[in-house]
Parts: sequence; C-alpha cells; structure tokens
Amino acid sequence: MTEPDSGPKPPVDDTAPLPRDYAPRASDIVRYILLLHQGDHVETVPLRPGTPLVVGREPPADIILSHASVSRLHARIGVTDGRIAVDDLDSRNGTLLGGEPVQHAIVLPGQELSFGAVVGQIHVVGSDQTPGFERHGAFLTLLDSEVRRASFFGHGGAVLLLRSLPEHALRRSCARLRHLLRPVDKAAFYGPGELEILLPLATEEAALAAARALVHAASEYGQTTCGAATFTPADAQGEEVLRRAREAALAATPAAPVQHRAAPSTRVLSGGDDTSVPAEVAPVAKSDRMRSVLDLAQRLARSRIPILLLGETGTGKEVLAGFVHGASPRSAKPLIAVNCAAIPRSLLESTLFGHERGAFTGAVNAQRGVFEAAQGGTVFLDEVGELSLDAQAALLRVIESQRVTRVGSTAEISVDVRVLAATHRDLERMTVEGRFRQDLLYRLNVAVVEIPPLRRRRDDIAALAQRFLLMANRANDRRIARISDSAMAMLERYAWPGNARELRNAIERAAVIAPADVILPADLPERVRTAMVSAALPETSEVPTDSSDFPAPASPRIPPAGAEEKGTLRDTMNRLEREVLSRALSGTGWNVTEAARRLDVPLRTLQHKLRTHGLRRPGS
Repeated sequence: MTEPDSGPKPPVDDTAPLPRDYAPRASDIVRYILLLHQGDHVETVPLRPGTPLVVGREPPADIILSHASVSRLHARIGVTDGRIAVDDLDSRNGTLLGGEPVQHAIVLPGQELSFGAVVGQIHVVGSDQTPGFERHGAFLTLLDSEVRRASFFGHGGAVLLLRSLPEHALRRSCARLRHLLRPVDKAAFYGPGELEILLPLATEEAALAAARALVHAASEYGQTTCGAATFTPADAQGEEVLRRAREAALAATPAAPVQHRAAPSTRVLSGGDDTSVPAEVAPVAKSDRMRSVLDLAQRLARSRIPILLLGETGTGKEVLAGFVHGASPRSAKPLIAVNCAAIPRSLLESTLFGHERGAFTGAVNAQRGVFEAAQGGTVFLDEVGELSLDAQAALLRVIESQRVTRVGSTAEISVDVRVLAATHRDLERMTVEGRFRQDLLYRLNVAVVEIPPLRRRRDDIAALAQRFLLMANRANDRRIARISDSAMAMLERYAWPGNARELRNAIERAAVIAPADVILPADLPERVRTAMVSAALPETSEVPTDSSDFPAPASPRIPPAGAEEKGTLRDTMNRLEREVLSRALSGTGWNVTEAARRLDVPLRTLQHKLRTHGLRRPGS
C-alpha cells in the first residue's frame, strides 16, 4: 500500500538543549539501504539523506541496472527528513510500488519497489559506525576468539545482552553505556533494541554488577532488562554463549531486570518425575545422508547397547540422542543429558553417582546422581572425550556392573540405564596418546553413528531454516512469514562451519532485525552474505580431532605416487601452503580475520604468510 505524500512537515524546534550524555539521535544513526535483486545477484546501495540517486540503464544514472526493461534514466530515489521518496522519470515500463505504478510516492521499509523487471526493497538498519561499538559480525569474531582463549588459558568471561523498550532507548544511552564499560570490553548492536557486550575475564559476580549498572543507566530512556551468560574453558562456541545471554534477557522482567545463565552441566530432556526441559524437535532429514543416519539410529534404538555419536560441534548430536531415546522402549522414562566438559572435576562423581549427607563440605543433604535419576531410561554423555582418566575409570565400572556407589557411602545401588555418548574428538587417537581409556572406548563404540556436517547435507538447509524461523517467531513474538528466495540461496551456498547451531543463531537474529515480514539477504550475517566457501571445502567424512568448531580448508592437490613433481621438498610445501591460503581467502571474500579463524591461526601469522607468499586481494 502506498503512503500518500502529505506535503512538507511542520518545522521542528531545534532550540532545546541536548542532554549531557548526548548520543546520536535516531535520525542520525539510521541507515537506509536499497536492495536490488537481479537474478541470483543482489546489489546493496546505501541511500544518504539529502543525496537523491537516479536509477537507470546507463550513465549518467547513479545506480546502473543493465536489464533491458530499465529505461536509460528510469527513476529517482532519495531520503529527506526520514522519508524515502521515489519519482518515476517518464520511464518506458514504469516504476511500481507494491505492484502499483506510481509517479511520486513515499516508500515504506519492506515495500517492494520495481524498476521495470528489476525488483528492489528498502531496508532500514542502525548504523554500524556508532563510536565505540563494533559490527555484529566483528563482535562474533571477537567473542569466538575470547572463548578459544579462555579454553587455552583456563580462564572465563561473560556476555551481556541488554534489551530495551522502546527500541531507541539503548541508542540514546549508548555514550553513557560505553563510559561504564572497561576499555577491553566490546559492544555491538544485536538488533534495533538489543545490545551485546563481551566482558573478558569477568567473573559471574562482576558480570552481574556490570549488568545492574548498565540497566540502571539505560532505564532513564526506557524499560531495560539484561541477560548475563558466563563462559568457562569448557565452552566451544561463542554464539552458544550469546544465545544463553539472550535467553536470560528474554526471561528478565521489570521486577527482576537482570537474569543469569551458566553453561548447564545436566538437563532432564524428557520423561520422569523431575522438572523437564522439552526436548528439541525431531531431526530434519531431507538429504540422503541424513535419512540413512536416521534409519540406522532407529534400528539401533530398539536395542539396549551403548551408541557413540560422532560429529562436529553443532551438528545436532543431542537432537539425535533424543530421537534414539524417543524411538526406544525406554521412551517413557527419563533422558538426562550430561555436559561432561561443564562439570568441575571435584563435582563429577557427585553429579554422576550422587552423594550422602556430610560426604564433603556443602553436602547438607543426600543427593542421588544422574544414573539413579535416569533409572529405566537413558543417560546421554555429551563431550565424553573431556572426562578425566579417573572419571573414565568410574564410568567404565558403572557401565559394566550397572551399579553405582554414592560419594561418602559403601553401599552399591543397582541401576538400569542405557548410555549414549557423543564427542567431536578422535577417541581412537586419544587412546594412542594415553588420554582416553581403550577399554572404555570398546564399551562405548559398540555401535557408532556419524552425523555429517551441514555443508555435506545441503538439502537439509532449507527445511532447517524454516523450522528455526518458526522457533524464532515464537521466542521473539515476531511474525516473519518467510525467507526470501535470494536469502535462502545464500543460506544454501554458505559452508556453515558451526553447522545447524550456527544456522539457528543466524535465523534467529535475522528474525529479530528484519523490518518487514520477510527475511532478506541484508538481514543475514555478513559472513553469510559475502562468503562463497562451499566449493573450497573437503568432501570427507572425517571428524575433527581437536576442539576447533571450524573445518579446515580444502586439502591441496598432492601428486600421486610416482608422479613427477619439480622442485625441492620446501618448494612443494610452499606451493601447497600458498594453495591452502588462497582457497581460504577466496572462500571468505578476502576477509583476512575470518580466514585466520577458519585456519585456526593467529591473525598476525596469517598476515605474515600473505606477505611471504606475495598474496594480495585481486584487483588491489
């Protein structure tokens, strides 16, 4: 529907004094972007207030559209006083707004605008250049780096997510909020009314204190709540920490404006008398690879033998465990998931096997462990490769004897529990290195199910994206109807190093920031819009052997045995290294920071290697 042009707006009083902590006004920081869809190509054109642009087929037009249906000088579009106006310049095929021809009209964000056969849309976003604030994509890169650093050095940190009503409250208070943060803290806008903050090395106490201070500062401009999520060396992916912070923020209320979410060590997914967390929906299996996985899992579900689930981080191992339990004769009993990496060593035996009153300081009451609580059901040991050798020995004893002994007791308790285990590590290699018990491995891998990464089952991407969109609508009270064809094409083209978990996070944020009822390419993360990595990834089924969430770049071509290869060994290695670097960079659109992250090397190391090999961005 076309909004009629109501003429000039009444003058605005510019004499009112600005607040002391004045931050850019909403009109100063809003950006208008014209998205033009030409087949599979999407062109992004920023519209600057006061600078109208002419759309046409050839110069002197400012925006060149080569389609034959576009006139030489087709239309003019510009932004004045926050209003987007379009004027047709007597074009041959006309300018359409919402399917109706117009000569002059005001365009609303999300409305379809056509120049001949070329379709466009106006997208309104907050400026990524707010002083002291990062872009969302850069924030995620920094967060992932900090989570990896925490894993390496054994420290922690926290992520905060502030939400405000009205949305501009955080924008108005951004200068004051930045002043309350430390120089090492990083902040970015997750969405129009949501601010994400990284607090390196922050304890839970420090994070909650910062959250309360930020909420107090922003509440002057509107109702503000905050979610905090601490991360530990056990966390593997920054986006999952951000998700926990956002879940906490959504749970916050004006009466309790600050909420906290730590990494859960155990969760009751289904069944039993305990307070249950609903299990994830059944796995999506549109691709042949995933259908074969589900077929195997369903046949194994009828037995009681242990199953070892292998797959990269984010592939959905917990979802598949829920599927196996639901298809088994034990489905009416509990399924309890244990995050082995999130349990401190001192509490591991108590968590798994329970304890008696007075067994240790703080044990004021007797407590049954996971295996007792799951009686008759299933225990899912996620990240089983993170268990210490002592814990592995205790676990082996329970699996073989089906009996547990609580900490502080000598009495054995019989349990009837099926064990499912999962890992992204190479357990066989760990047994060779002495980091995993071989006898435990033999008990766990009676049946092995490998879950392929998302990049090797692209037929599942569209179905997963639609499911995640429904989930995002429910969680955020949105009514996004669909994902546009051009956006879906980008989703299917991206390599998804974080697998289904990364896809879910991308869809959720797109649903939050989309100005209309459809997700457009501009709503997707920058790395999805710019990366073309699918052709550069290896087609193997190997599971990564380290804790990295990101796949290695495509393996370079190695000559077959007996083939003539000129040069020394050093020449050959340099040639292979140059090829690996070239593929990684082309796969990220020459985003050096992203390439360094995927190659799992420090940014300075990658920059040094680029200079050594003389690699430069094409056209530079």
